[in-house]
Amino acid sequence: MQFPDRSFDFLVCRAAFRNFADPLGALREMDRVLKLGGPGLIIDLRRDALMVDIAEYVDSLEVTFLSRLFMKLIFRYMLLPRAWRTDALAEMLGQIPFHHTQIIPNAVGMKISFDAC
Repeated sequence: MQFPDRSFDFLVCRAAFRNFADPLGALREMDRVLKLGGPGLIIDLRRDALMVDIAEYVDSLEVTFLSRLFMKLIFRYMLLPRAWRTDALAEMLGQIPFHHTQIIPNAVGMKISFDAC
């Protein structure tokens, strides 16, 4: 990222982490641009989410049957294959000297919080 070191108080990455070609490099950049002790948050889909949970989530949305069907296909064939498993992401996070790293899974995704050091 073309920002000076330690230039952000807070960092949020939502529904994008799975798209980075170099995820470890992205985590290093997050650590670099956050001020010391600054919190970071990644919110994304998790690869180990069950299709039954995804279907339940999609079915809860107020959209047409065709839209729900299309969304389920997108989750299954486009989004899930690119998402990270919680254990693989935890291993990657362990390579960055973040403080207070925490991964909180939910039915279809996860919240990853950390503080820059």
